[in-house]
Amino acid sequence: VLDVFETEPLPEGHEFYGMKNLLMSAHTADHTSTWQEDSTMIFLENFGRFQRGETLLNPVDLELGY
Repeated sequence: VLDVFETEPLPEGHEFYGMKNLLMSAHTADHTSTWQEDSTMIFLENFGRFQRGETLLNPVDLELGY
C-alpha cells in the first residue's frame, strides 16, 4: 500500500497504475483529534452549498486526477 509520492498526482501512464499487487490511496493519513468533526462540518457546508447550487469546497479536479 502506498500513500505518498514524490510527485502527486502520479503522471498518467505511470507503471504503478498497472500493478495488480499494489494499492494506492489518497494522501489522507492525518488523524487529528478533531478529524471526524472537521470532516462532518465540511460535508454539511458542502451539502448546503449543493442544495443552493453554489460552488463546493475542495472539489475533485478530474483533469488533474485528484
